[in-house]
Amino acid sequence: MGLALDELPYPDFWGFWCDGVLMNQSEAYYSQKYVNDKRQAQFRAWIGEDGQTAYDLYLKFGPKALSRYARGLDISPCMPDPKTGFHIDPENKAVIIQLS
Repeated sequence: MGLALDELPYPDFWGFWCDGVLMNQSEAYYSQKYVNDKRQAQFRAWIGEDGQTAYDLYLKFGPKALSRYARGLDISPCMPDPKTGFHIDPENKAVIIQLS
């Protein structure tokens, strides 16, 4: 995700990096059923010039990502172009990534 931050259409985030991403919900929130029903999963990401500012990270699942997740397959092929599929809300400290 660090490399993607430099490609975002948000100049204020150029040069930022991501120190890590962790699950911040109980495991039930990452189950195939929950993700299929809600079409998203929430994580905690540490982003910033020093990589230490906590942001809520939401992965929004499109049809292809849902299908792959339901079958236990890698969803990285569903990652969007950072210029069009990433949204950052600095005021609410949130990052939203729309998967295909």
